[in-house]
Amino acid sequence: MVWWIILIEVIVFTGLFTALVILPTIKHSEIGVHNYPKEIQEEYFKTHKRVNTKPLSLRTIIFKVVGIILFTAILIAGAILTGARTFWNGVIFATILFGIVGAWDTFFID
Repeated sequence: MVWWIILIEVIVFTGLFTALVILPTIKHSEIGVHNYPKEIQEEYFKTHKRVNTKPLSLRTIIFKVVGIILFTAILIAGAILTGARTFWNGVIFATILFGIVGAWDTFFID
């Protein structure tokens, strides 16, 4: 595997993930409220207009399905670009990528 390509892909993937999480919340701040416990949702709605927070609303399902398709295609293309020729190379690539993006999400976005 080509490690400098992995580094570039980590930066691009992290940027894309951040954009998909942050940009929708700029327009609709309530978009991710359903991901939090009911107590936090209630505190949020004390100062904001109450909206539908069902985790399986049509809007949420569409948003998540599009994200899954987009990130799957990017992940496959990224693995091919890095030279992952075996299943285990792909597993290593995906583990590195998701580990870093998961840490970014945990420590900086959430």
